[in-house]
Amino acid sequence: MAYYFKQSLDGIHEAKKEGWRIFNNPFVPVREKLLALKIIMQADDVKLLSEAVSTGNERFARRVSQIENR
Repeated sequence: MAYYFKQSLDGIHEAKKEGWRIFNNPFVPVREKLLALKIIMQADDVKLLSEAVSTGNERFARRVSQIENR
């Protein structure tokens, strides 16, 4: 299970890295930059929730999920 969790976090890290590469490219249109920022923000949300659940803090994860869904 820990192996798959690590792989998942690595994938999230790679998605964020690619999002920042797109955002920082001066030749990318603004619309694409905004979509890249959206991916970065969603990756951070997923990472936060997955880390909270993995540490056993499910109450915290539920609260963050409630805030996110507002």
